[in-house]
Amino acid sequence: FRPGHRLLGMKEGGIGLSEMRFTKGLFSPEQLAFLERVKKALTEGTLTAPATEEELRTFKPPVLR
Repeated sequence: FRPGHRLLGMKEGGIGLSEMRFTKGLFSPEQLAFLERVKKALTEGTLTAPATEEELRTFKPPVLR
């Protein structure tokens, strides 16, 4: 343990989806694949999540293939 503040995002393993043990079956394979594409884009830096209310208002999500 090191005291202090750290900013942990998806790339650092600070946020993400659970293993969805009880809910994974509620999603189609296409939806799960889309979530993986979003995760990959965020961790690679090709997609940046809005950080402020203003950025959120003007955010145009890219097409992720």
